[in-house]
Formats: sequence, C-alpha cells, structure tokens
Amino acid sequence: MSEWVSVNERLPDEGQDVLAFTPNTVHRVIVVTYGDGKWASRPGGWAYGNITHWHALPKELPREEKTNPETQ
Repeated sequence: MSEWVSVNERLPDEGQDVLAFTPNTVHRVIVVTYGDGKWASRPGGWAYGNITHWHALPKELPREEKTNPETQ
C-alpha cells in the first residue's frame, strides 16, 4: 500500500475515495472523496477540519472467510 501524501505535494484523482488526515479534529482519520476542489465526506456532507494528508484505500477488499455452520 502507498504512503501518506501531503496535500501540498499532490491531490488524489477526481472521485477517488481516500483516507484523509485532519490533525486538529476529534476524528483524525476519515474517508472522503476529492472532487471539484473539495473534500466530500462519506456519507454526505463536507469534511471538517484542515486536511493535511491523504492515503489511498486498498485496491482489494479482504476475502470473506467461509464459515462452517456446524462450528457456530
């Protein structure tokens, strides 16, 4: 996975979901989408605080483990 990227260095692609770091807020890491020069929080609304860094989300989701109904 990639490293944290400063917003001064580079911004994510339009419409890309990313983790955003907001150092001066209660929730320091949030999931947002960048587009039209704004950070849109998920779900709905706008991200609060000063976003200083972002991190790409993993490209693949974790695999779901198949459970055996007899062991539950």
